[in-house]
Amino acid sequence: MGKIVFLANDAGETMIELIDFENTPKVETKSLTMSFKVDVPLEDVHKKALLLGYSPSNIIDEGQKPTYFNLEDPDGILVEFSL
Repeated sequence: MGKIVFLANDAGETMIELIDFENTPKVETKSLTMSFKVDVPLEDVHKKALLLGYSPSNIIDEGQKPTYFNLEDPDGILVEFSL
């Protein structure tokens, strides 16, 4: 047995399935990055990450790449949020 979580868009369509199986070897997540485009002010998402206890990077605006920030989840996966 394990756990499964479905992440959906505003229309209720499943976009990502996260599955955690019990008693299985953990997958190495070093160098794994997941990126998400947000449709709300990036500052609001950054503030929410802080309120939830994460340590996000500063918001970065380098010109050629979309404005973004990163945070590391508890499993070591780098998560990027951008406009």
